[in-house]
Amino acid sequence: GKSEVGSRKSEPSGPLEPQELETQTQKPRGPEPPSPEPSTVHRPPQAPPAPEPQSPTGPQPLPQKKSLKKGGAQDTPRLMALEAMLAEVKAEEAELLTQEVQEVTQERVEEAWNLYLESQDQESVKVIMRNSELKLEGQNVLVTVTSALAENTIRQEGNLMEYMRDVLTAPELTMTIEIDKSKAVEPPKRKRMMSSKDKYLAMREVNPNITELQKRFDLRPDE
Repeated sequence: GKSEVGSRKSEPSGPLEPQELETQTQKPRGPEPPSPEPSTVHRPPQAPPAPEPQSPTGPQPLPQKKSLKKGGAQDTPRLMALEAMLAEVKAEEAELLTQEVQEVTQERVEEAWNLYLESQDQESVKVIMRNSELKLEGQNVLVTVTSALAENTIRQEGNLMEYMRDVLTAPELTMTIEIDKSKAVEPPKRKRMMSSKDKYLAMREVNPNITELQKRFDLRPDE
């Protein structure tokens, strides 16, 4: 009857496959619990890794520092000369500032001139400087002499102007030399030998009686 038909329908029509057999033998699983959400972890920011130092290929010498101190081993002759010049200029400027500035007058120029000539050993130089005339014209001293020899003698005194500038405290003082021919001393005339006539004429001027003697004795002074 009906029971047989129903039982037949429930029976498998053929042998089950291994996959189907495994599916039927496994028990049904319940719903899987939700996976917990990962908790947020606060981590401090990390600095980037420092680059690894690279080893040098070979030893590198350190740069040498040049010493600029005076007298050092690295000083060059040019640098030392420059420092010496600067020191000399500063010393001269300081000396000029400390000196008392006085007005240059005709009287002071003559005093300095006389002090210099008295310090000379050669008497000829003293005589020429004593016979020279000085005239102050601003910052220039006009020296008037009577001969070219006197001019050359004064020009050869190389320390004269330096001495005058130091004594008068006048570094810009100059000197001009000129020859005044009107005051030149004429050299003495050379005496020539007197002839017999010259002697007779000279004797006649002193004693007029010489004329009578000349006539009495028939003297001929012209011969």
